[in-house]
This record gives sequence, C-alpha cells and structure tokens, in this order.
Amino acid sequence: MTPRNLLLALVAAGVLASWGCGQDQRAGVLPADDRAGPASASAERPEIAGPHEQTIRGELKDIDLDAQTFVLVDHDGTERVFAFSDATEIRGDAPAQGLAGREGAHVTVHFRDEGPVRLALAIEIE
Repeated sequence: MTPRNLLLALVAAGVLASWGCGQDQRAGVLPADDRAGPASASAERPEIAGPHEQTIRGELKDIDLDAQTFVLVDHDGTERVFAFSDATEIRGDAPAQGLAGREGAHVTVHFRDEGPVRLALAIEIE
C-alpha cells in the first residue's frame, strides 16, 4: 500500500468513526452560487458559509469511490483531501453520474471540518 493510499484509508476510517459516534447530519438545501460571471480570486479561497461550514473552489483530482475520498486542487495549486458519503449532495452537470469519471472538473465544495477530516456536504459540478 502506497503512503497516499494509506492516508486516504485513514481519512475514510476517521469519517466512518465520527459518523458512528452520533455526529449530527446536515439537513436542507444549500443556496446556489452566482454563476453569472467568472469566479473571483477571493471566491476560490475557503470561506465561512455558515456555522462551521466552509466553501472552496477548485479542480477534482484522484477520486477514490471505494474510500469515498477525493483531492481538490485549489487556485494556488494546493491539494486538499476531502471525504464524502452517500449523504453528500452532488449538484450541477450530470449529478446522477456522481463523481465517477469527473477528474478535472471544476467544482465548488461545501464542507465542514470533522476533526482531522474535511467532510464534503455538497459538491457543485460547474
């Protein structure tokens, strides 16, 4: 097992452990973003979008459907690992397809830090 796969497995295990401890579930629909114009540089940085919720834009990379993790490359080229679940809302271009085969797609990720794990609450495929 490569160090990267080990890291992804540990992230997924942490997410599953936190869900097993009775973590609250997100309810409701997140507001749509403004798609009228190009994204500004400030919109690509993590922002506070609600209580403990943040938003970041970037490009999908290294999607692991088995471990339910993906890597997002932000506008600075920083790679960030996120976990997702069956409860994660997928919106936008071909949402029924989910994340399968979406490497390289530009997305907005709404997430919450769950200890050492960034848990994706919603992923908007642009």
